[in-house]
Amino acid sequence: GMDPNPPVRYLPFCVNRLDHLNVFLWCVTALSCMIATKHCLTRRGKRLMLGLIAWNGAALATLGFVQVVCGAPGPFWQTMPNGEKFQHFFSTWGYENMAGDYFTTVFCLAVGLWRWHYDEGRKQSLEISIQSGSKPRDLFWKQNLYLIPAAVCFFAALNTLSRSAIILASSAAAVFFVHTFVSFVARVSKARRVKAFAICGLAVGIVAFCALSYTPKRLKTEVDTLNATEVLDRVTGKAQYHAEVATAIWKDHKLFGCGGWGYAHLCVPKMQELEIDVRQLQTVGGAYVHNDHLQFLAEHGLVGFGCLVAIAVLLLWPIVRQWRNMVRDLRFKKSKELPPRPIAIFALPAPVLFILLTALATFIHAFGDCPLRSCAVLDLFFISLAALPGFMPKPSENADDHHHHHHH
Repeated sequence: GMDPNPPVRYLPFCVNRLDHLNVFLWCVTALSCMIATKHCLTRRGKRLMLGLIAWNGAALATLGFVQVVCGAPGPFWQTMPNGEKFQHFFSTWGYENMAGDYFTTVFCLAVGLWRWHYDEGRKQSLEISIQSGSKPRDLFWKQNLYLIPAAVCFFAALNTLSRSAIILASSAAAVFFVHTFVSFVARVSKARRVKAFAICGLAVGIVAFCALSYTPKRLKTEVDTLNATEVLDRVTGKAQYHAEVATAIWKDHKLFGCGGWGYAHLCVPKMQELEIDVRQLQTVGGAYVHNDHLQFLAEHGLVGFGCLVAIAVLLLWPIVRQWRNMVRDLRFKKSKELPPRPIAIFALPAPVLFILLTALATFIHAFGDCPLRSCAVLDLFFISLAALPGFMPKPSENADDHHHHHHH
């Protein structure tokens, strides 16, 4: 049914029940995935879960590349209901910015998994070489297997031609590169350091050369037209009527909002009320505020938004607490065993840092677009945060260490 106004003031309502059910089911899937990942999987299970996601992402990316090569009119070779081609699509997404955010996230997860396996493999090979004096052959694949989905998803993120994905994926890659380089260089001797610099320089050169010579023409035009003011306008929502309309709708229903997809129904009447020219109305994507946080606030009110924030805080709080304890415990270490500076950052296992950065990237992207209105991105956001304990050291060991120090 359609209720433009709540039957009982100050009680939750929705403009259209089917639409609201749609958003409700997203939240149910995202939250049940999150609870299952956090509480029903062991630490190894959490890592396996992310591993599955990484390979699944690589498969979706491959589908996307096949469709681009075949010149498909839309996802799964479908056309739009009116028989036209899809304008902006990649793989199974009809909107490129959602696809871009998904592949950027999966790229970051894959890099995190690679770092985990690489560091674990290094510890193992040290133990083995101490015992038998030789390195096992299959270790290389065990250590570096996840570079495959990482590379595939990175190129997929660029190929979605979503500007935000180009910015986020490239800056994430740069951060990971620097982080990996610094943590590697801190551990090795001077001679190997020079070798490392040379290899990394070469690798960056090759990647840059490939990127420049093999980028599709469309990607070049996207990159050329990126400029800072436009990006800032998008993130602050200055240029668009959406933000103003959404805020006005929220003010009508402060506590509980107007129900899922309520913005789509109330947008035009509100524009007429605010005397905004309705000819500005976006035909494609007009149901989105292009600012997820504002849209959630307008549709679910302070109560709904508060619940969402509380969930994110509860997921992150134990991780932050353990991080603080890890940094504190480092004070008792010898200077040789200390991680590189800044110690607070390098004390945290690399995958955890990478996943946190990815979540932050999605969070920032959501201010200027609607990545979280895609189920895949929403689920990934919560699953990846719920899987973080799988990469943290077991808390019990730290506690024992602590008592140990107090006896000294």
